[in-house]
Amino acid sequence: MNKNSVLKIEILGTCGLISVKDKEIYTYLKTSFQPFLSNFTDSKAHFQVEIAKEKAKTFNSIIPKYPQALDMVSVRNDQKKIFLELVEYDVILEVIDLVKHQSQIYIDTKGKLLPILISLIRASFDVFCISRGIVFLHACGVIDGTVGYLFIGDSGAGKTTISNLLSNLLLLSDDCVGVGQINENYCISGTPWNKSVNQNSAIHCLFFPRRAKNGTKLEFEEIKPLYAVEKLISNIPAVTATLPFVQKRLDFASNLVRHLPCYYMYFSPTTDLWKGIRRFMEETFSASFYNTKSNCTG
Repeated sequence: MNKNSVLKIEILGTCGLISVKDKEIYTYLKTSFQPFLSNFTDSKAHFQVEIAKEKAKTFNSIIPKYPQALDMVSVRNDQKKIFLELVEYDVILEVIDLVKHQSQIYIDTKGKLLPILISLIRASFDVFCISRGIVFLHACGVIDGTVGYLFIGDSGAGKTTISNLLSNLLLLSDDCVGVGQINENYCISGTPWNKSVNQNSAIHCLFFPRRAKNGTKLEFEEIKPLYAVEKLISNIPAVTATLPFVQKRLDFASNLVRHLPCYYMYFSPTTDLWKGIRRFMEETFSASFYNTKSNCTG
C-alpha cells in the first residue's frame, strides 16, 4: 500500500485507517480531516475504510441526473455485513464488514459530489466506534479550561443558542460530539465530520437544554435515569436498526447515565448564562474540579 494514500484518523483513542488511491480524493479528505490526522502505527488501527474507486459503479452518471436518489439510500444487512445502496439504480455505495473490521466505499465521484464521501466514511466510523464504546452524539460540546460540558437535544432545543453565548470558551461543535469512556472518565471530543477542533475533556454531568420556565431565570432539574436514557438514544445516530446495534446504543446510554447525573437546564439567551452554569457546577460538585486536569488520553 502506498504510504501517501493512507490517512490515519484518531478519535478518543480509537484509530481508523482510510485507504485512498485517487489523488484528488486523498487531498480532499486530508484537508477535511486535518485536525484529526494521527501518527499511530498501522498495527494500532482498530478498523480500515477503503475508497475502492476501481470497483465503483455508475454513481457519477446517476446522481447528476437524479439528485433525489441520495434520499433513497437503503440499508440492508446480514450477520456479517452492512450494505448501503441505491436499490432502484442497482448501485452499492458502501459495504461494512463487521467480521473483518473494514469497509469499502464504491464511489468514482469528484468535484461537488465529494462531500458525499464524508457521510459514507462517517457511517463506517459510527458502526466501528460504537463497538468500542464511542458514539457521535447529536449535541453541543464545550470546553471551559479543563472542564467539558455536553448539551444534548433535538433540533430547536437551544444547542446553537448556547454556542452563540460562549464568549471565550472553546466550542467543539453544536451538532455532533464524540463521547466515550477513557480510563475513569467519560470524555467529549470534536469529530472530523463538521470542521470541529481536535480537543477533548472530561465531563461531570449531562445537560438537556429547555427554554426557561420563569422569564430569564436559569434553573436545573435532575432527570431520572430512565428518561435520560430515552433522550440519549434518540440522539445517537443509527446506521442500522438491527438488534445488536440497538443493544449497543442502549448499553452505551445506560452506562453513561449510570456514571453521570443528568439535568434539564431551563435557560434563556442571556450574557449571564455561563456564569450561572459555572455556579451550578461549583455548588453541585466542587469548585476545585476546575483546576483538576482531566485524563482523556487512551
